[in-house]
Amino acid sequence: MLYRQQIMSLQDAEGDHFEILLRMNGPNGEVAPGYFLPVAERNGLMPGIDRWVIGQVIGMLARHGGHGAPPRIFVKIEAQSIIDPTLVPWLKEQLASHDIPAGSLILEAPESRVLTNLKPVQSLVGQLKPLGVKFALEQFGSGLNSFQLLKHVDADYLKIDRNFMAELPQHEDNRARIAEICGKARELGKLTVAEWVEDAASTSILFTCGVDFVQGNFLREPEVVRVQKHQAA
Repeated sequence: MLYRQQIMSLQDAEGDHFEILLRMNGPNGEVAPGYFLPVAERNGLMPGIDRWVIGQVIGMLARHGGHGAPPRIFVKIEAQSIIDPTLVPWLKEQLASHDIPAGSLILEAPESRVLTNLKPVQSLVGQLKPLGVKFALEQFGSGLNSFQLLKHVDADYLKIDRNFMAELPQHEDNRARIAEICGKARELGKLTVAEWVEDAASTSILFTCGVDFVQGNFLREPEVVRVQKHQAA
């Protein structure tokens, strides 16, 4: 199952922005990814799952057509896909056959996974750029030298580590760190996204800090995406 959650612009960016969230139907209802993805990873299934999700998103973008500014959609990929040498040729073929506008698809991976797969990520991002596919670093700021990582990985979006969002109005140090991240990101031409934003006060603080986009159930609940049965994988 796929859900999409809207990512709200605080800086009047054009077009809609979404993140795709993966779930699975189980015998007792929906199963969260934290339960089934580790099993899939142990059994080498993640490249196929990631391709299925990306294929669905490409179909969504193709069906949008030229009606206004194209949406921009974030899709998580796992380590097995990052190191898969056949991913980019497949993606190139899919994008060409569906005529997707540049910048519409954004692949994302957490900072910790990027650090442990640095050379494959560098190669992947370098190959994505000519295809018009963007790259986002998730959980950004969780490491001690997060900005050093940007010297090696040319990410377009920085998704700020969710730990900074917990009770944000009460944590001056977290506010200062977020403002620092946003200031440096702007200097480098990167866009910032704050996830897990759960109250109006935090949203206001993040705007003051210079965050470009915010995401959270308080702002917009995820909604089910209708899956296309014959989408290429």
